[in-house]
Amino acid sequence: MSQCINLLIQTDSLSYVNEVVNGYVVANPQTGIAFTETFLYCERTDLIIRYMDIHQVYKKITQQYQNGVNVGTSGSIILISKNNLKFEISTRAQKSKSGQVIEPVDTSDVLIINEILIGNPDVIIAT
Repeated sequence: MSQCINLLIQTDSLSYVNEVVNGYVVANPQTGIAFTETFLYCERTDLIIRYMDIHQVYKKITQQYQNGVNVGTSGSIILISKNNLKFEISTRAQKSKSGQVIEPVDTSDVLIINEILIGNPDVIIAT
């Protein structure tokens, strides 16, 4: 979060943080992500970043093994800022404390990347 705040201070964007803190920006309750006209806000990671500060985006997939058997995958979107700071947004199902899988409805990788591209068409999409 401190990297995120420092980046917002450098870009004179702290008024947006005030809107988030005061509840004017509400993340989707199922995804934990809010897309505004100029910012992306991820409630799970407390990431607040201007689209114009994002330099590169790529998808990260992690295979999970237990006793040598693949028991699943998890994924995330990695954002790299123009200042070379790296941020991560989870895009896969999360498990609740009771072990029940909670499926985020609108957190598809394509949705997130499309919203970033709308806000900043110059972003580099890496594979």
